[in-house]
Amino acid sequence: METDASGHAIGGVLFQKQDDGKWKPIAFLSRTMQPVERNYEIYNKELLAIVEALAKWRQYLLDAKEPFEVWTDHENLKYFREPHKLNRQQARWYLKLQDYDFTLKHIPGKTNTKADILSRKDQVNIKKDNKDVQLLKDKLWQ
Repeated sequence: METDASGHAIGGVLFQKQDDGKWKPIAFLSRTMQPVERNYEIYNKELLAIVEALAKWRQYLLDAKEPFEVWTDHENLKYFREPHKLNRQQARWYLKLQDYDFTLKHIPGKTNTKADILSRKDQVNIKKDNKDVQLLKDKLWQ
């Protein structure tokens, strides 16, 4: 499985080894992030891509006979190699990840083209989130 996250979308590709020894894509994931997700730190965005891909392809990966590999191009996932106080979202992801038997592998960004292109969805249509937002509108004040 390959995953990637951009500033506004996530992408993933699920591969299966064929009888001829070649890896073929069998499923794809591409979605625009919700406005709140676009505020995540990059390591959370990359982990979001992994968690979403695992959920989407749960039926293929949950009880796999062998451990599978998750290839991602972002070194910032190393943030999670150190102990941290998890926020609620990270704690939910932690619980979901426990169901799967996988290893993480780094793939350089220039060779992670399949997942990368899926994470570039609708790039030109995303507005700048949280720029010049008035939190408490004038009409709220008496």
